[in-house]
Amino acid sequence: MNQRKKSGEKPVPGEGDPMSKTEVSQGNDPGKIDVKTMMTKVAGSREYSFEQIGAEMCLAFEREFQITVWKDVKRKKILLQVNETGKSPSEYLPQFDIEYKVADTEVPLNELPGHAAFLSTIKDWIHTYANTTVDHVKDFLWSQFGASIDMVKNAITLWPEDKDNPDTRFFYNAYHALLMLDYYLSDPSRKFTSPLPFTFADPGAIPEGVIGDMLPDRLYSKTELLGYADQLRNKCKLVIRTITDKSLGSRWVEKYGDMDYALLEILLYNMRHVQHHAAQLNQLLRQKINYAPTWVFRAQDKL
Repeated sequence: MNQRKKSGEKPVPGEGDPMSKTEVSQGNDPGKIDVKTMMTKVAGSREYSFEQIGAEMCLAFEREFQITVWKDVKRKKILLQVNETGKSPSEYLPQFDIEYKVADTEVPLNELPGHAAFLSTIKDWIHTYANTTVDHVKDFLWSQFGASIDMVKNAITLWPEDKDNPDTRFFYNAYHALLMLDYYLSDPSRKFTSPLPFTFADPGAIPEGVIGDMLPDRLYSKTELLGYADQLRNKCKLVIRTITDKSLGSRWVEKYGDMDYALLEILLYNMRHVQHHAAQLNQLLRQKINYAPTWVFRAQDKL
């Protein structure tokens, strides 16, 4: 277990009991404990004897954390430590460590001066952390992006396929939605290909109903479109799952085009495009069968 020491120790405001010396460091606000500057790593190692004396779960934005309380009898100190237990494996978050001195380590936690304030401070920090980390952004992004893809899938599922008299307008719209979803999820520096092949067509040779210049090599079946949608859903999930603090600052730049977006922006752009065509597909279904799939609020599966 990492050891911590205090920097610029001062008494907790309002805690004046001379029999129980509680020390912390404070930030600019004298009424609030500054967890981030409270502890610093101790160079080297020292002997210690920590014993767990309590634990409390904390839920923040659908993420699970455990606050564990330890006591060090030798040094007469209490240590509060945080782990994100909703992950596998659990992740230790040393930035939330709080260590403070007490007169007697055998005093019940609820009677220790300052303990309630420390616990409350850690919970506040956990909620801020859970609401601003990249992982949390990724969870929200997948929840809505996955829902947009599901709306396209639901529309294709309801499409009354007629091989003798195909509805090319619906097909071209659905194919374009999936193809561009694939394109915007791909590395723009490499040649783009699709499992449902296409050919670039000259403006004067584009059939009626085709969107853009990427002409499908044939009319693909509903089964093929749904299979493609499933592949892209998994691809999108993987792209979002592998985002890191570092990659979030990377850019998506077309090699032969003029699109230049930050990674997060191209994902949002892509999601908007998918939802745009989901709405068009629903409109075409209402015109044809007087029915369309209902709204999907969130992707049902977690990232």
